[in-house]
Amino acid sequence: MKSVNLKSKDKTPLPPTGWHRLSFIFKTTETCNRLAMPITATLRPHVEALYFARYTSAVEARLDVVVKHPVMLNQCDLDRIIAKVGKIRWERIDGPVPCEGSPAHAAAFDFALKFTAHTLTADHQTKMALWCDVLHWMHNMAAYDYCDEAKCHLYSLDKIVNVFDNSIKLGNQMTKTARKLRRAKRSNPRNN
Repeated sequence: MKSVNLKSKDKTPLPPTGWHRLSFIFKTTETCNRLAMPITATLRPHVEALYFARYTSAVEARLDVVVKHPVMLNQCDLDRIIAKVGKIRWERIDGPVPCEGSPAHAAAFDFALKFTAHTLTADHQTKMALWCDVLHWMHNMAAYDYCDEAKCHLYSLDKIVNVFDNSIKLGNQMTKTARKLRRAKRSNPRNN
């Protein structure tokens, strides 16, 4: 049962699912984007399944890797395994933290890893065209018709638009806060 005191350190543990989340915090979004696949691919042989998500914005550069039955649950093992990627530059790693996982997302990672390996030498446009064609065929092979495929694309567009909308709201909020601070500084000369 959860503690009634919200400040309590006593947390209700998740039921054991075997899934854990590792969060890699980076200084820059460029580094996070560049290293997401190599880090996750390096971890792949050491776990039953895994997948990742990148969270990058003006205020965040984080890679969350969700792993099933991780062999490497301590920092030394992580450092040893990931050292194979080369000189990694992250601020810190949070976790592993128990979480709910998704075998379907893990299967998608395995596909993305194979696709990336098969298109290493392709230029961006060729790779993008092939990616779109493969997704089209995957809809067909999974027994989705053209209407279902269109609904899937609309669902994806809605998610993307929400990301942009939230980003714009955050940018507006940061701008308003900065203006308030400048006004407060000008109106109170003793703070200067």
